[in-house]
Amino acid sequence: MASSTQAQSGIFLSVALALTLLLVPIAAAAVSTPASDQPTDQWELATTADDTGHVYVLYPQYRSLTNCTTCRVPTLTLVTSHDEGSHWDAPRALTPTRSGQVSPQVVVDAADHRVVYATWLENDKQDVMVAKSADFGQSWSVVLADRGAFDGIGPSAEHPVIAARGQDVYVGYTRGHSLWAAVSHSGGVAFSSVIVHSGDSFVAALTGAAAVDSDGDVYFAWAGYTQSIGGRVHLYITRLVDRSGRWATNLMDTSRVPDGCAAYHCAWGYLGAQISMASDSGGVLYALWTASSALNQPERVYFASSTTHGETWAPKSELSNAPPNAREAFPVIAAGVAGTVRVAWMDSRFSPNWSAFYRTSTNGGATWSEEHQLSSRVIASLYAPE
Repeated sequence: MASSTQAQSGIFLSVALALTLLLVPIAAAAVSTPASDQPTDQWELATTADDTGHVYVLYPQYRSLTNCTTCRVPTLTLVTSHDEGSHWDAPRALTPTRSGQVSPQVVVDAADHRVVYATWLENDKQDVMVAKSADFGQSWSVVLADRGAFDGIGPSAEHPVIAARGQDVYVGYTRGHSLWAAVSHSGGVAFSSVIVHSGDSFVAALTGAAAVDSDGDVYFAWAGYTQSIGGRVHLYITRLVDRSGRWATNLMDTSRVPDGCAAYHCAWGYLGAQISMASDSGGVLYALWTASSALNQPERVYFASSTTHGETWAPKSELSNAPPNAREAFPVIAAGVAGTVRVAWMDSRFSPNWSAFYRTSTNGGATWSEEHQLSSRVIASLYAPE
């Protein structure tokens, strides 16, 4: 990963802000975390919020923390607010570190809207970790959810995603071309892991999101790459059919490799097709993704919903008003009370700059609000990773 400048953090800050706006009341939109004199190098920010005003921001800090001399770099760093973002606690290390910590995700329990879970990778991305807090992020218990082979041959884990409802906690992640899940039915005390989809035809697979609906059914959204250059990206949603461990997978869309990533000095999958998903309180599922219909064409943002627990999906619809030549990426989605959906993405309609946009729906995606711009324009080439 490239060394970061202040501008390099822009894309991740914009996406994190988008997530925060999706999850907290709109009145709390204009928020900022506390300034610090300490040099910072922050990537892969994750955010979540409960319905009582608590907001959580979790990210790897690639510089040493002055208040944690024993922490390894990168250190998973937590910033919390207890009043919908009006005020923020000082950044602090989430847990003592044994090795560098990367790829964090954080969620609130969908049942009690209080307990917070986080997941991330350690030990050269071989270990999938889970932490739990029942006191609004003040203290955390940590468990090892899955461990890699450490034989120099077995694949490392990538991009864990997490969902929780009551005693059921699910972490989805990939190792090589396969989709895995670490499952707990003890409120995160202990986990067992299983291969959900072998993905033998892929060179790589990446998870995008996890969700548990109001009936306790779990879903993973993920992407499978047929080859690194010039290939196709298959976007899936996989659901647990029954507690015996039988999984079913729906193909949501197929994308070609998009154009333009080389111009931003980024890796082949950085602007590739991505998929996210959420479930509202009524059990309706929603998916948001980016895909390109032709080789070297910009990706567009698409939305679909399911009222059949993911067995069938409504036809996809396009959400962005950006011109056809604009590149679109980083889709995020959140759902609350029945029918309430909020979506966000970034696009290059103001090229060479990128901006984040969001829309909302109160009727399950039948109609949408106008687009709203979330962030100031940022020059993408200054922050795209290698």
